[in-house]
Amino acid sequence: MKLFRAWVVRSLSVVVLAMSGAAHAGGVSLDGFPAELRACIDMASDAYRIPAYLIRGIVSVESRWNPYAKAHNPDGSVDIGPMQVNSRWLKHPEVLAAKVSEADLHEPCTNIFVGTWVLANLFRKHGVNWEAVGRYNSATPSRRDRYAWMVYSAIPESLRPPVEGQSKRN
Repeated sequence: MKLFRAWVVRSLSVVVLAMSGAAHAGGVSLDGFPAELRACIDMASDAYRIPAYLIRGIVSVESRWNPYAKAHNPDGSVDIGPMQVNSRWLKHPEVLAAKVSEADLHEPCTNIFVGTWVLANLFRKHGVNWEAVGRYNSATPSRRDRYAWMVYSAIPESLRPPVEGQSKRN
C-alpha cells in the first residue's frame, strides 16, 4: 500500500475545500464536524477502505477536532495535527519516498491521509480489530485497550460495530 504523494494530497485538499464550501474559516458540515476535515476523512476512508466513522473517532480522541493540535513527547517526538501523527513516522521508508515532511503534517488533509495510512498499516500487521486501533496510540496493553475503548466510545452509537461477545442493541 503506497502512501499518496504529499503534493497530490495538497492538490486534492484544495479541490475538496472548494467542493465542500469550506474555503472560509469555520465551515461546518451538516453532522457538526468541520467541513474541511470531514471531506478529507471521506477521501482517506475511500482510499484506504477504512470506515470514516472510525477515522472520525480517532480524530475526536486525538485532537478533539483541532486541525492544528500539536503535542511534544518526552522522547523528543511530536504528535501533529488532527490525527496527532507522531513525527517518528516521518522516518518510515514509504513516508520518505512520498517526501512527506513535518511541515506537511501540519496541513490537516495530508495529516488525515498519513494518519489513516498508519492505521491501515496497523490493520495489515495486527488484523482488522480493536487491538490494532489501540496500537495507533500505544503497544502497551493497558494503554492500548484504554485508547481503543475511547475511540469506540467516540463513535456515534448508531454506527458502532458490535464488540466481540456483545450484541448490537436495536
